[in-house]
Amino acid sequence: MDKVKNKNSVKKITEFYELEWNQSSNSIKSLKRIEADSDAIQSLNLEKKSTLLEIGCGMGGNAVRMAESGARIVLVDLSFSALSNLKLKRILSNRVNYVCADAHRLPFRKNVFDRLAVFSVLMFLDLKIVFKDFSRVMKPGARFAFV
Repeated sequence: MDKVKNKNSVKKITEFYELEWNQSSNSIKSLKRIEADSDAIQSLNLEKKSTLLEIGCGMGGNAVRMAESGARIVLVDLSFSALSNLKLKRILSNRVNYVCADAHRLPFRKNVFDRLAVFSVLMFLDLKIVFKDFSRVMKPGARFAFV
């Protein structure tokens, strides 16, 4: 992805988060999103031995629920400031790793993760590129959930 496209993507993502997180969590839209996220998490069938990669973790809202499984979790976000501000670091420091990276060029070896989750960021990504990279880092037979 070239630098101009990357800057535009970062701007779109920032605008999305500002709009989305400023809305009341009691709205019907927010409640439906929480329900959809919960369904996606449940479909991952996380276990203690699972290794999960979450793309676009943002503020880490879903990571707490996923970490309850005891799975090893790697959270990836394009925003260093979002990762820096995660309150989860203190709570889940022994089970969660944080990586600032572009989903189009994931810095992981082949066949590392048996679970992969993406919440509310696919619309900002070049799907052809990211799905190719997702399949590269996922083990054969891995579970993939997205909202």
